Amino acid sequence: MGSDLKCDERDSGLSRGEGIVRDMLPLKCRKSFDLWCYPLDVLPDEAEPFEDIVELWRSRRGDEAIPRRSAFDFGDFMGWHAWMGLSKVDDDGVLCFGFVGEEFKRCFGKGVKSGSRAIDVADEISSEEFERYFIRIMSEPCAGYFTGKLPFANSSFIRVKILDLPLADNAGRPRHVLHLLYIQDRVAQGKHQSMSMAQ
Repeated sequence: MGSDLKCDERDSGLSRGEGIVRDMLPLKCRKSFDLWCYPLDVLPDEAEPFEDIVELWRSRRGDEAIPRRSAFDFGDFMGWHAWMGLSKVDDDGVLCFGFVGEEFKRCFGKGVKSGSRAIDVADEISSEEFERYFIRIMSEPCAGYFTGKLPFANSSFIRVKILDLPLADNAGRPRHVLHLLYIQDRVAQGKHQSMSMAQ
């Protein structure tokens, strides 16, 4: 898809800027997934499970577009630790996970761990599609919203929502992404089963 709008690497910190269309909502992917991008102050009603973290995130912005990573302590995310991930743009311009919660890791498999690339989080979505998604989150910046199904056990899958919120480094540059996972339900042989999560 062609566009004369380029991601400025100096702003995003990511190594490969691609053409991005600002009104491309959503970024359509494979059958099981959709990737959406929203203005930072406008989130969909479906993002309701993340309201407490969104409120916290907005409260730490001050006069800046996005809050700095240093504005948060690990304890601020009490109840979400198992269901979250935190990634950072490394020296090579690659967005990699630093912290990955146990439930987040369990849902995405052994490939998701500290040091792994965020764009490789789901095998069913190409790294190019995820790269465009994360470049947009970091360069505008904006909030990312991932909805869809993940394989789970042998003959079932889980419906998930993931909210991706950008964070800045101490110089005010977007260099981190906070990932929050919410499981809607589990579907096994056509039957829906609710799955609880601590919040």
